Amino acid sequence: MVLVLLLDSDRHRARTLHTARAIRVSDHPLSVWQRGVLSILLGWLRSGSGLRILALLLLTLYLAGNGWHTTRLIQFGRGGYSEALRFMADNTAGDTVVVSGDHDFRNAAVVQFYPKFLPPGKRAIYTPSGWLPVDGTEWWILHRRDNEAAPSPVIMDRPGNRYKQVREYPYAGLSGFQWYLFRNRGNAIRRIERR
Repeated sequence: MVLVLLLDSDRHRARTLHTARAIRVSDHPLSVWQRGVLSILLGWLRSGSGLRILALLLLTLYLAGNGWHTTRLIQFGRGGYSEALRFMADNTAGDTVVVSGDHDFRNAAVVQFYPKFLPPGKRAIYTPSGWLPVDGTEWWILHRRDNEAAPSPVIMDRPGNRYKQVREYPYAGLSGFQWYLFRNRGNAIRRIERR
């Protein structure tokens, strides 16, 4: 930012600083940096000099880069949480979806928020991984971020119940996380035997 201000004349620097004050600044350092650069580019756009072309080029690159993230956010959202809960509700015999997962705080918060999107008469209960019943829960959620490896198609909980992956729900990558949905193989076998 200092280098850019040295290139500007005093008149353009004053406009740039004025523009910077007009833009709301957040506490996040990256946002402050981005807003500072954008305010400088806006000052260059008003300058009427050769800096205007450079500013247009840089703004175009900035918008194109953000367009990719925005497209992914529109396509995937923060994650397919409501879709995952609907899938579990549609594939659970009773009126209660019982689920656990690899991260009690994150997964429980989402499961507790999204039941309002479940079909009428269905409810979801999150069981903390430390309080699992001996035969496990019917569903298990494994969450991942972009830089983490995909899980094995079959996993085990602490009591030793095996779960098979049935679905994957991606997310945009900016916030949220990807869900891998697993079903307890023992519960599926017991349901078939009861019929």
